[in-house]
Amino acid sequence: MNKRKPYSSGFRDSINTFIARRADEGKTTRTCTGAFSTFDEFCLDQELFIPVFTQQMGYVWMQARPNESNRTREDRIYWVNRLLLQMREDGFEVHPTGTVRVVDNFAPHIYSMEETERYFHAVDSYEVWRKPYFRLVLPILFRVLQGCGTRLHETLMLRKEDVNLNAGTLLLRETKTAKERIVAMPNNLTDMMKQYADKCFFMKDDQSFLFSSQNGDSLRDRFIYGVHRNILQMAGIPFVGGGKGPRVHDWRHTFSVSAYKHMHDSGMDLYVSLPILSAYLGHSDITATERYVRIAVDAYPYIDDTIGKHLQAIMKEAGK
Repeated sequence: MNKRKPYSSGFRDSINTFIARRADEGKTTRTCTGAFSTFDEFCLDQELFIPVFTQQMGYVWMQARPNESNRTREDRIYWVNRLLLQMREDGFEVHPTGTVRVVDNFAPHIYSMEETERYFHAVDSYEVWRKPYFRLVLPILFRVLQGCGTRLHETLMLRKEDVNLNAGTLLLRETKTAKERIVAMPNNLTDMMKQYADKCFFMKDDQSFLFSSQNGDSLRDRFIYGVHRNILQMAGIPFVGGGKGPRVHDWRHTFSVSAYKHMHDSGMDLYVSLPILSAYLGHSDITATERYVRIAVDAYPYIDDTIGKHLQAIMKEAGK
């Protein structure tokens, strides 16, 4: 495997320190190293040979690049902002950039009940050639994504010690916002997790990945994406491509819309339900969660009769 090119800008020591700290804390580093490589090249282009970063430099760094996806731009800005925040705590003269969320017209795929049934029928019958172990792993992994609305990476980073079978909860440590959170599993998923534990927990210590390959390594995002594409084909669900899915991440969108609809139909006020859903999903603020309310309105127009004016008021308060 090719080694990543060493960092060589004026920020190289701080970048290496940031990565080392994450490694010492048992956190993954592969999610940030790509962003730091891009940042290191940017600093070299800008002739930043000392670790000083001004607001004007941040403005240039945050601009969209040619052929850059919204997700890539958001991620690189997010990780460099984390780096700069840490550097400021360490006494460097740097100006954190803050983060961005690019608003576009992208509409996620919301899986229908029929599609969900066909998808998981395919999951349960899916086989990885000469690797029967995955017949245990994949059905529970995909049901965590569907039943808990978790992001793929934070799900793959779950360890045995993060599972509370008595409470029916999962502790997510490797999250997008770097804040741990606990999510509750539906009762049927908790029952499945107990069966999974009976079959394979004896092979794992507390630090072992919950969903791993047979040699104990964490599963790779790319591997799951490939499995997902095969499952879609088996289930007869057309794959559009070009970022339009249906994607693995669309299970999170489907969960969120369904959860909001359930809270609405239960009579829960929007002022209460929106912050709850936002906290459960691990969003930094409710503006990131508001999109799911709008998707739910598109899917279930009757909801708009009760939340239209309230949503405008809440978003206005959130923007203050």
